[in-house]
Amino acid sequence: MDRVRRNRDNKRELQKKDLKNFPLFIEIKHIGYWITNDNIHTSTNDNYCDNNSVMLSSDCLLYVYKIALRHYLLSKQIISPKDIDPQNLVPHIVVRNNKRDINNNFDEIQNEKFVITKESLSLKSNFLLLELDETRNLHMTLIFSKRIGSQCNLIEAFDEVLGYLNKYPNMIETYKELEYFGNDHTKYWYNTPDSFPFKINKPLDYIPEKKKDLNYKTSAAGTIIND
Repeated sequence: MDRVRRNRDNKRELQKKDLKNFPLFIEIKHIGYWITNDNIHTSTNDNYCDNNSVMLSSDCLLYVYKIALRHYLLSKQIISPKDIDPQNLVPHIVVRNNKRDINNNFDEIQNEKFVITKESLSLKSNFLLLELDETRNLHMTLIFSKRIGSQCNLIEAFDEVLGYLNKYPNMIETYKELEYFGNDHTKYWYNTPDSFPFKINKPLDYIPEKKKDLNYKTSAAGTIIND
């Protein structure tokens, strides 16, 4: 098992060697604790709420990274719309263990600046993390999907996304302006392979393809009859 683990770790380190868009310099901006009311994701500054994550502001680059990487992975059909649960939809960072946590980072992290190096990337079989400060357990999950690490080189994919954002900064503004974290674009991105990188916005006349109707000759009990 140790040998397998070492080989896996070595493979992950090799994935980081040729990254072209690191290090990164980012500033954390959040709009309060992430809460959900009537299935709507919103924010509050109430320290007594039950959630322990802050919702990132659209002015924070981490917000853009999460949405842009999601767009990339959907357009390549590496993930599907069913993978876009609240954790993958909402750009957020956990800042405390519970509402009585004396080490709450809610205020401290606001406008705090970080340098993100290649070593800040943590790749597991099911997710990709950006480690902000391991001593405070501050990190951001960019994407989570079962066995996604075996389906593509996530680190290379993220670096490719960064390359486009660097070369075409107007993309950043477009991602920031998407309503509700780009949720309404999920199926469009998935069904349109060439939507990444430049077709971010869903066309007004976009109509998802309907599933083909199945039609079989059957018996009275529904058994398919093969002529």
